[in-house]
Amino acid sequence: MTSPYAVPCRFCLQRRDFESGKRFSNISGHKYWLYGVTLKDNREAELSYGYLLHLIVLYATSLNLKTVWLIGPFYSNYFNTLLFDEEKECIPCVSPVGLADESGAVQRKRRRKELNELFFVNNLKTPIDEKNAPKIFERKILEEIKFGPSAKNYQEWRFVLCESEIHLFGVMGKFTVIDMGICTAQVHVALCGNGVNGHFEKRKISFEIPKGCEYFITFVID
Repeated sequence: MTSPYAVPCRFCLQRRDFESGKRFSNISGHKYWLYGVTLKDNREAELSYGYLLHLIVLYATSLNLKTVWLIGPFYSNYFNTLLFDEEKECIPCVSPVGLADESGAVQRKRRRKELNELFFVNNLKTPIDEKNAPKIFERKILEEIKFGPSAKNYQEWRFVLCESEIHLFGVMGKFTVIDMGICTAQVHVALCGNGVNGHFEKRKISFEIPKGCEYFITFVID
């Protein structure tokens, strides 16, 4: 796998039961952990890590396995399948992998922002509605994009839709960079999975970007 942010990462599946009997969310029987290693204190590396790990998590989900994102950093005293230099590299996030918890406990549903809070048309001032949305971005696609995971359910992503591209922005906070890597993968899978193919590239943004909001990348439809 490659990332549009162009920094390589290494990933593995580690078998180890760190806290016997403990459950994360709706996961039981978790003795396997997904994690990886990337460059430390490197923005593009963190974006790549979020993007690539989310693709792996989505694949695990397709196998009816359950996962939960846990924000780090984490260290080699627990995660030691991959050898790495802790002065130069880090483990930003991990995820336990297990089966669905059949105990009957109901998982709390987290509120998602409305489409017009996340998606805008041609700039960051015009919220999407039924009349102004470019036809290629069907509601089904936008719903799939908005249900991507984010730290503490912050949903700090913002999207600007144009006729043949979608610009990705983030409202900056502590976890925004890793979340935007995850978001980039969610956008890619949602679009390509619905027959909208294209590629990522950096674009020069001509419209005003509000304070506290930052541009990350653009998906250009082929």
